[in-house]
Amino acid sequence: MKRMFGILALMVIAGAMIAGCVQPGGNETAAPGTTTPGATGTPAATTATPVGTTPASTANAMETPPAPPAAGGESVSITDRGFVPDVLTVSQGTTVTWTNDAAENETVTATGQAADFDSGVLQPGDSYNFTFATPDNYSYMSLPTGFTGLIVVTGNTTS
Repeated sequence: MKRMFGILALMVIAGAMIAGCVQPGGNETAAPGTTTPGATGTPAATTATPVGTTPASTANAMETPPAPPAAGGESVSITDRGFVPDVLTVSQGTTVTWTNDAAENETVTATGQAADFDSGVLQPGDSYNFTFATPDNYSYMSLPTGFTGLIVVTGNTTS
């Protein structure tokens, strides 16, 4: 009986130690801040993602980086949250490229009196270029979503 109690006690102690020290095995990683249903403070195990890939569950939640700007230009990304950056300062003669990285159709439409430019409908992945020839402040928006942006064009300085 004592021997049985001793073995049982060792099993309980070992089980408690293992439960407190369990590390994910194989290709699993502990996701910070997540818990297993019904547990408190216990990280849930998730499958690791190979380097250079995007997990399928978050692939649609991530925003695509903007396309490279036109030669000698700057770029603005249209995301699901607005223009990035929403204010851009460039030199006179700079071409700005807007790329629709949002999930929905967007536009780039001048709203101020400084310029008259309109991209028309940009489907996801489409780009639009405009060259700013005159120093001024150029406000614009996306008509479908109401996102706003501003291009500040400074004069060229020569030394």
